Amino acid sequence: MNWIFRIKRIARSDFKVRSPERDAGTDRVRIAAIAKVLEQVGQEVGRERTKLAERLQAATDQAATLVGTDDFEYLERDEESEQALREAEIQMNRAHARLTQLDAFKRKLDTISDSVGSLAPGMSDPAPLRSDR
Repeated sequence: MNWIFRIKRIARSDFKVRSPERDAGTDRVRIAAIAKVLEQVGQEVGRERTKLAERLQAATDQAATLVGTDDFEYLERDEESEQALREAEIQMNRAHARLTQLDAFKRKLDTISDSVGSLAPGMSDPAPLRSDR
């Protein structure tokens, strides 16, 4: 019986929720904040990938000079050059692996950005949520 009294009191009170427009505006602000962070992370990943690819190309070019161009030059290579080539190969393999990781991470970010964009059906243009559009 006590709960009936409470319901009547709530019904007579000034209890109101915010307007749907205000809720939509709040949601848009939240979604935009998420989209901004995703955009920043995507740009950071892109910069890291670009710089790493540049360094990898430079290392590949340098390793090519160590290998030489003569047919049997590898038979006469000194131990120091041989060690430098082995180290360069290890570093280049690590760089290739990191580039693969960055590409996979960027694809996942794009998927997340698409999902965030689908949260905002009322936004006029969800396209800015991804940096590659």
